[in-house]
Amino acid sequence: MGSATATALNGGLILSILLCIYSLSFKNWIFVFVAAIALHNRYGYGLSNFAGPTAASLTTLWRARHIKQNWTKRPTFAKLHEEYGEIVRIGPKTLSFASPDAIDAIYGAKANMSKSQWYTAWEAHGKGAKKENIFSTRDIHWHARYRKHVERSYEMSQLKRKESEIDGLVGLLLSQLDDSSGKLVDLPRAIHYFTFDAGGVFSFSRPFGFLKKRGDIDGILKTMRNGAKILHMLAYVPLAQMWIDKNPMAVYFGFIAPPMRFAKKYIPYERIEEEVKQPEHNPKHNDILDTYITAIRTEDGVVSQNEIVDLALMIVVPNPEAVRSAISSLLFYVRQNSEILAKLQHELEGAFPSKDTIASWDTASKLPYLDACIKESMRLQPPTGFLMERVVPSEGAVICGEFIPGGTTVGCVPWVMHRHRPTFGDDVENFRPERWIEASPEQRAAMDKVWCPFGFQSRLCMGMNMGLFELYKITATLLNRYQIDIEAPNNDMEVTWANIVNVDYNARLTRR
Repeated sequence: MGSATATALNGGLILSILLCIYSLSFKNWIFVFVAAIALHNRYGYGLSNFAGPTAASLTTLWRARHIKQNWTKRPTFAKLHEEYGEIVRIGPKTLSFASPDAIDAIYGAKANMSKSQWYTAWEAHGKGAKKENIFSTRDIHWHARYRKHVERSYEMSQLKRKESEIDGLVGLLLSQLDDSSGKLVDLPRAIHYFTFDAGGVFSFSRPFGFLKKRGDIDGILKTMRNGAKILHMLAYVPLAQMWIDKNPMAVYFGFIAPPMRFAKKYIPYERIEEEVKQPEHNPKHNDILDTYITAIRTEDGVVSQNEIVDLALMIVVPNPEAVRSAISSLLFYVRQNSEILAKLQHELEGAFPSKDTIASWDTASKLPYLDACIKESMRLQPPTGFLMERVVPSEGAVICGEFIPGGTTVGCVPWVMHRHRPTFGDDVENFRPERWIEASPEQRAAMDKVWCPFGFQSRLCMGMNMGLFELYKITATLLNRYQIDIEAPNNDMEVTWANIVNVDYNARLTRR
């Protein structure tokens, strides 16, 4: 009797639960479903012991919303680490690290960590299809083979062969700035015209024509700025990525993303076709495209004409904006401190006695105080504004003494690493170039290891040397030639936080 009673009671309890569930309204069902996902996100990935904003552990939407709320501010990762510590949970499966000890563990050759899903948002899209590129690819081995074929063309010795042509662009920029002497100009935008055209010369031996036009071409600058802001936010939302990748409207109407359309418009297809067909390839342009054509002719399938579109996209999208940001930030910080400006201009006058001189790379790159100013500016205001994400392999990994479960997304942010007080000192928020000169050899080595505006180790940006070439030449030339008076609200630059941290301000330039 007792057993039968117990069975009946248990059956009644189960029936009651089922009836309660059945009686839930659609709204309550949604609440239960969302709550279950949130609880799984917070406790289901083995990361509940790591501190961070509570909402960040519940949904990836927190990160997208956080970026949107701070679009006009400098990246806020450093503040999160100040509040929560060296390891911060910024997503259900994502950890940000602030310790230099994490660099080798995450990005080292033995780490065996591939890029995360976030990078797929930056694949080239056209007519409903997408194509991996050197930035977006998650295939470590393909990336290594690709770099082996083309990285020689990005070496400084190769880029220097284009210096006379770059000097022609610098001269055109100077002429235009001279014409605007004493007038208020959008200096970062003028620099952007130069960096865009310089990328065209380095890559295809011809500028895009921004300087000649003294304006935007096909509205691409505005399109990229607005598009980067939105894509930077949506890249953290998996459902949004699915819509970008598989948008049926794009397939039906044959939509091609504006950056790809612009890039393909300026690729010298006739030259490529002609040189690929030649029995022997005799490179004669001394540009990056020469190396890509040589790689295509190897016929091993790693580099094809698709990768030339990849090259064009790199020149169109990230490189000009990143270099514009770096040059503009340096000019701003130097101009804000009269002692630093006087010291730097004294060094420049010794190296370039004539104010009409266009600084050469060989001379500018050897000036110690200019070098310190550039390193300090890119430490304080690196152009890269995103977490450089990697995925922990299935067996897990130990990072900074903590076991991290497999499948976790981990990474470091230059804005955080560059504010590591044990490495750079307690005055990390100050622009102080002297820290690079006064440091002991051991301290300087530690600073150089953590300094990462171009990324880390094997995935360093291939355009790094191109950016540095432009950065040293332009800043040395402008600061030696002009008195630059910056007009900025609240005595600061306007900042736009996307994958590239852009800066804007107006300035008056007069000849010294």
